[in-house]
Amino acid sequence: MSATRTEKKRLKLSVFLSGNSRHLAAWRHTDASAYGELNLTHYIQIAKTAERGKFDAIFLADTVDLSENSDQALNLSGPADRFEAVTLLTALSHATERIGLIATASIAHSDPYNLASKFASLDHISCGRAGCNLVAGNAKPEYSGPGRQIGYSAHFENVGEYIRVLSSIWDSWQYEAYVYDQQNYLTHAGLNMAAPYYGYPVIAQSGRSDAAMELAAQTADMVFSAQGAFEDAKAFYSKLKGKLVKYGRSPEQTKIMSAVFPVIGRTEREARDKYEMPEPRWFGVVVSGKL
Repeated sequence: MSATRTEKKRLKLSVFLSGNSRHLAAWRHTDASAYGELNLTHYIQIAKTAERGKFDAIFLADTVDLSENSDQALNLSGPADRFEAVTLLTALSHATERIGLIATASIAHSDPYNLASKFASLDHISCGRAGCNLVAGNAKPEYSGPGRQIGYSAHFENVGEYIRVLSSIWDSWQYEAYVYDQQNYLTHAGLNMAAPYYGYPVIAQSGRSDAAMELAAQTADMVFSAQGAFEDAKAFYSKLKGKLVKYGRSPEQTKIMSAVFPVIGRTEREARDKYEMPEPRWFGVVVSGKL
């Protein structure tokens, strides 16, 4: 008997949200918005298109300081200014109904209690659609704002500990533990709101090193991975899925999202013409058709 529609595995899709595309020089294209990074209408249009196209989530990368190669990067890339991630996704939650909203946050610049409150707030405002991708942060001191700098060797150990702290804060109250009695309201030392919709926001992780995979196997609901070849992607998939068992988790508990850079056209010829444009150069997979 063939599998029914509901029994078939379905492809999970997430869009990497950016003001002017992930391509380094896309902001220089004549059809691009020079101010896309600070244009809320631009982001709303992308979010609505992704939701209409049945995408599962929006993923928003974020840094609170400039990159390590800032001098060079600022000469080549688009404007460096951008919205704060959770604030932007909160605005997008009002323009969408179903799509997941995943934001990156740096543990080097965020107190666990404040971060737990921000993501719990996003989760309640969006009715359970929030996701959290924690990174340690690795900016150069001359470009960094307040906060401690964490070396890469300690990155994933620190993120793992940070996730455990966040979980304990989100566990301040059991589900439905809040009782709204106007005559007997009590203060408490836990999180100053009810637990997130499903206990915790979705926990995302990225990276392909052994340390990253160990952390993902322990904590992640979904993993972003960028591989240069199909065989490499298959090897990463098998290795990570195998590690989940070591931590008492089933392979189905973590979804793997592999990165792809499509070049879209209404026809294959149109897609190839975009790919072959001399300024800026378009890299990626040629895909024909509409969302």
